[in-house]
Amino acid sequence: DLARHCYTFPEAAAIAPGDSAIVYTGPGQDDGRNFYMHFRQAVWNNDGDVAVLVDRTGRVVARYAY
Repeated sequence: DLARHCYTFPEAAAIAPGDSAIVYTGPGQDDGRNFYMHFRQAVWNNDGDVAVLVDRTGRVVARYAY
């Protein structure tokens, strides 16, 4: 289920154009640049996957595929 693999940034988080953020699957403490989903198992496919960043309106603002 795709919705299960979505991460919603905290309300106070802001990523300016040209900036970056890292979203980790496992546990950790958010610090404004590094964010954690707190999952116990991986969500990325070993043979490739796509991460999509959307803004509050649902508009795609960045996409990363590997």
